[in-house]
Amino acid sequence: MNDTEIYQAIGRFVVAFQMLENELGEIIWFCTDSSLSKQSGGKREARISEQTFGQLLGLAERVARPHFREAGSEQLARFDSAVRRCSDLSARRNGIIHAAYLHVETLEGDVAFVRRRTPRELARESRLPYEKLNVDSFDTALAEIAAVHGELFALHRGLMYSYNPRVS
Repeated sequence: MNDTEIYQAIGRFVVAFQMLENELGEIIWFCTDSSLSKQSGGKREARISEQTFGQLLGLAERVARPHFREAGSEQLARFDSAVRRCSDLSARRNGIIHAAYLHVETLEGDVAFVRRRTPRELARESRLPYEKLNVDSFDTALAEIAAVHGELFALHRGLMYSYNPRVS
């Protein structure tokens, strides 16, 4: 990958990740909207757009989990799995966004890009401190984002049909 391809891949990843943030925000909004729920006490529990992704996950668990629990153990397990996968993707996103990217040349003259893993990544995993970047470095993560977004979207749609405003 050349530097332009790397920057484009990072951009695609950031935009795709925003889909997860948006869908979580939609689920939270749905569960806290005062016209649908008595939980909100006439106002939103939080200003969704001002939350970090970790705060969004916590808020989604707090306000949506009771509704998925009432919908049944399968729905709750799917929601819990989606939240865990979102958390993993968030760590991956932070690693991509906050990493240092290096353009290196091998002894044979080959050019490569590597990403320096963040200190948090290094503390969490016992891997080499650098990751050689290629198309698969991003495509796997983009596919996971698409899969998790699809799951959140399906859960949100199901919630719209089974929503009980008396759940708190």
